[in-house]
Amino acid sequence: MGGGNAQKSAAAREKNLKNAGKTPEQRAAASAKAAADREGFKCKVCMTTFMINVKPPTLYLHMTSKHPEMGPGDCGKCFDSMADYDPADPDGKKAAAAAAKCTVVKKKKAKKPEASLDDLLSAGLSGGKKTKKGKGKK
Repeated sequence: MGGGNAQKSAAAREKNLKNAGKTPEQRAAASAKAAADREGFKCKVCMTTFMINVKPPTLYLHMTSKHPEMGPGDCGKCFDSMADYDPADPDGKKAAAAAAKCTVVKKKKAKKPEASLDDLLSAGLSGGKKTKKGKGKK
């Protein structure tokens, strides 16, 4: 009687699944994500698209070079995310510092005065252990 090849067939099936690659659903999801990333920022004036990882100074440069008729305060007309962009502070550090300054400051608790050694001794505290009298070894 011959032996079966079930284990060998299962290993071959598993190997072929690995080589097959992505399923159609995975491919569709990946292409949808790539399309969304590709059109991360879109200029509302000239419809130029920018990748999702573009920095705000690059978007500001596009606005000043391609649309010079717009002023520095008109960043929101090209890109919604640039409405509050400040060209003098491209990294947003000044705005973050101003926001941090406006936060509520907690009041510090007043420290209690420390008791001196004389006060402790006059209160009846001693530095050593007391021994009990009357209970000794017999």
